[in-house]
Amino acid sequence: MIKNVEVERYCISSLIRYPKLYSDISHFVKSEDFAASKLHKMTYQVIADLLKRGEELNVYTISEKLKNLSIKFNETEDVFSYLEAIESIQISETGALTFFKDLAKTTMRREIANAGLKLSKE
Repeated sequence: MIKNVEVERYCISSLIRYPKLYSDISHFVKSEDFAASKLHKMTYQVIADLLKRGEELNVYTISEKLKNLSIKFNETEDVFSYLEAIESIQISETGALTFFKDLAKTTMRREIANAGLKLSKE
């Protein structure tokens, strides 16, 4: 499966740092674009839900929502610590948009590859 863990991490960090970006990317980025891990997919979904409802967005709030959904990263690291590490990624607001475009391109490549595999099996 085609996926890009680093791009997903940068996208999540960008939304935590620059929540107003959501209005710019929500029309072309969906939770399904986050294919590297269930945690990334659910984190994006939680962030999107918080922003749509106008609720406070920070690492603590996100991690609490994820804990309520019983989402765990792994046994050695809790969700809060993982999100703190992601939040610390240095990225500019302009650079963030580039990563969201890269995420969309990765999704397109994955969909094309999956369609090719499906056709080859027919």
